[in-house]
Amino acid sequence: MTPTRETIANAGEQAIATPKVKICGNMAQADANAAVAHGADFLGFVFVNGRRRCMTVDDTRKIIRSLGSACPPAVGLFLNEEPAIVRDVVAACGLQFVQLCGNESPDYCTNLKVPYWKVINLHSAEDYGRTHPYTAATAFVLEGAENGPGGTGQTWDWGLASAAPRDRPTLIAGGLNPENVGEAIARAQPWGVDVSSGVETNGAKDPDKIAAFIHQARDASLP
Repeated sequence: MTPTRETIANAGEQAIATPKVKICGNMAQADANAAVAHGADFLGFVFVNGRRRCMTVDDTRKIIRSLGSACPPAVGLFLNEEPAIVRDVVAACGLQFVQLCGNESPDYCTNLKVPYWKVINLHSAEDYGRTHPYTAATAFVLEGAENGPGGTGQTWDWGLASAAPRDRPTLIAGGLNPENVGEAIARAQPWGVDVSSGVETNGAKDPDKIAAFIHQARDASLP
């Protein structure tokens, strides 16, 4: 069953034995196949012009359709994009969520009429106040203050995320890899983790790293 805002929010309020895993920046069928084979909970696709991992609608749709019922919920990453374009991509590809990593206002996000995850860049625990206006957000993705709009692969103080409000799910992103995801989960206690470059070798998704990352995340226990 495809998660809705309500079901994913309810999950976020419950005790979770292990965090959800999103493998982002999928660029090829093999990337998605590896993520699905090892149990990823979400697949992420980038739709930001100029980004190395930027996908076309046709290629994304082919990947999602090829997986059929085995495809976990697909998340599209957008940065200050025109709302009509976002909605068109969502419909054409069959995305379940959009991840908004720019300066999108609460009104912009709500008026999309699409379930959305909002990226929040943290300088300190006080920055959690920035989540309050996004009352319709399905989840929040927390990144470090120097990470920009994602994709830098830089680590940050994951402990800041432990103070995140628990009314909705929070994922952490930025600098995660198979070697440190367990520590990050222990410090941040997130609902989920979001990784892209940390499971790549020479700029391409590495099936062994995907497997190791998901294994380590599954082994990390939450209180």
